[in-house]
Amino acid sequence: KNPLSLDEIKIFLETVPAYYKPLFMFLFFSGVRFGEAAALKWKRVNFQKGEVFIRRTLVRGEYKDPKTKSSIRHVKLHPVAIEALRLQKQHTFGKSEFVFLNQLGRNIHQHSVNIHVFKPTLEKAGISEEKRSCKDTRSSYITNSIDNSERIGFVQNQVGHTNTKMIIEHYYKHIPAPQDGKGLEKAFPINMDGEKIVMEQDGGSE
Repeated sequence: KNPLSLDEIKIFLETVPAYYKPLFMFLFFSGVRFGEAAALKWKRVNFQKGEVFIRRTLVRGEYKDPKTKSSIRHVKLHPVAIEALRLQKQHTFGKSEFVFLNQLGRNIHQHSVNIHVFKPTLEKAGISEEKRSCKDTRSSYITNSIDNSERIGFVQNQVGHTNTKMIIEHYYKHIPAPQDGKGLEKAFPINMDGEKIVMEQDGGSE
């Protein structure tokens, strides 16, 4: 897995062809699998609640149930993902039961989108293509969520894993951030002379 940082995602979304921008906005900010996005139907989008119900997957042209029960889930959407669905309405809403289709009006397929859209966009944006594929939209969501203080349990439910171990071992690769080490420092500060602990709740005085 080779996730993109938030800065890289911003550049990617500014570069990707307009037709596919809603798809990638949705993938990067929902954490759903590509096949789940390909199988998503408008009837399972709830704008009022800001969520989608992931019920099926589309893999190699086969529309089917996901492998695990935990993959059947309600996904709470980041505002960017909600905006993506609003933008996508102009392409498919009222024309197809599926949310995301290619420019020929057919179901999207990961291999094709990877070769014709994802990798060319990375190259054009000046972002490393090495060992990257459409699957990294998902690892990007996981990594960026955890780096920005989302609970691992929440992320686990969002992406449909049965436990958090999978996230730690297979997906989460830490992207160094300027605030690393500051969380505990802020929660348990020490004064400059280093002799006594200054706790916020007692006002830092004796």
